Amino acid sequence: MLKNKLMNLSILVLGVYFIVRLINQSQLLWTFPLDFTNDWASWIGQLHFLKECGFHNFCPYWYNGFISFLISAPGWSFFALPFYLLTGNILISTYVSFILLYVIGFVFLYIFGKSQRLSSRDIILFFLLFFGNAIAIGNFIRLGRIVSLFAFVMFIGLAALVFWYRNHEIDKKFLLFIPIYAILLISHQQEIILGSFLVLCLFLVKKNKER
Repeated sequence: MLKNKLMNLSILVLGVYFIVRLINQSQLLWTFPLDFTNDWASWIGQLHFLKECGFHNFCPYWYNGFISFLISAPGWSFFALPFYLLTGNILISTYVSFILLYVIGFVFLYIFGKSQRLSSRDIILFFLLFFGNAIAIGNFIRLGRIVSLFAFVMFIGLAALVFWYRNHEIDKKFLLFIPIYAILLISHQQEIILGSFLVLCLFLVKKNKER
């Protein structure tokens, strides 16, 4: 069918381009991103501050010093810190966490898609349309908005949970809501607002006991 051929072609084109951009971004491993107009250097710097100064501690590295993460969201930095401690290389740990976010994002989308009875091909296409479109590549890969990428991945996990329990009774597995929503809370402002609307919608459609 023409529809299937178009879907397969879309997956091929988007998939190849997405992989090429991820491979191209591996230059991060040997080129510190100060030569580019993006946010990579800022977020990499804050990961370094978390390791050296701690959370909400005085950090003397910029200007006359500042309190770390008093304003900026610490979610991704906490996520990437174990890799930094293991490798001792901030560029490797950043790139590994970056790739891992796409893997986790695919897992969450796969769970979400199966709960909505989508085929595996539909889920792959959904993933590529979400993460492989020009805006997403420009923001998450080229500009280095990795904190926003981290928050969107957590948002997808929350959405998968909410959409499943929209038509199912609340049970013990719903306790997964606690860590996912807690991580989203410290990830990024815009995504936590979107996630909170999802939670509100679930609250509204549930019965009194489940509320």
